[in-house]
Amino acid sequence: MLHKCYEWLSNCFVLQMIEHIKNSRRRLFMKFRKMFSIVLMTLLCFNAMSIKVFADDARTEGIAYEGCVAQTYAKETRTEKKQLESSVTKDAVRKVTKAAGGSLQAKTCSADIVTSKETKVSAMPLKVSNAKTYSAADLRLMSAIIYCEAQGETYAGKVAVGIVVMNRKASKEFPNSIKGVVYQKNQFQPVRNGSLKKALKKYDQGKFKSGAGKQCVKAAKEALDGTKKVSYKSKTINLKGYHFFSVYLKGCRVKIGNHQFK
Repeated sequence: MLHKCYEWLSNCFVLQMIEHIKNSRRRLFMKFRKMFSIVLMTLLCFNAMSIKVFADDARTEGIAYEGCVAQTYAKETRTEKKQLESSVTKDAVRKVTKAAGGSLQAKTCSADIVTSKETKVSAMPLKVSNAKTYSAADLRLMSAIIYCEAQGETYAGKVAVGIVVMNRKASKEFPNSIKGVVYQKNQFQPVRNGSLKKALKKYDQGKFKSGAGKQCVKAAKEALDGTKKVSYKSKTINLKGYHFFSVYLKGCRVKIGNHQFK
């Protein structure tokens, strides 16, 4: 009996020791895991700070590098611009001097041309010619119809006929071309009786280079250029809005030579 009791107590003691060892190992493991976590977090924080410092340094270096590149590019651009302005100025001096019939001299250049941000040429004024707004065919037809209708009239009378044709072209009530206006049915007698065809033939043969023909060409150019006024007997007559003319015209508003206009 005593032997069994002793054996039982021994077993209890062993079990307690085993349980104590397990608890100790468990506490030791938890403590070690906690310490490992602290060390790991410390390392991670240190690495994060190192990366941030490195990034800041890299960005600073990048900005400094970009600023250096920008300054270098700006200097190169200013240099190229000065070279280009100098080249353009020299070309302008060369052209102006050549046109004036002289030689290129430093004193002349310094007097007439300022080489700074802008180039100025004061020696020769430029002439800009106005571009034509009509075709050769329009001039030919206009000259011929004026010749047929007003070859015996004053220059003002010739221009007035051309203005009427242009006014019709601009009006919604008539065709929108010189050819359409002139060849509109039952409008111009020279078209019906064939005199316009003969006048066009004379124009093509070069017979409008003198006399009444030459005046008709000049009047046609003036009308095609858009003039609306004529000078007649020391008066300036504005024919804007006039669409009809004839030797006798009911309700005429003005008379120029043998033609009445309205």
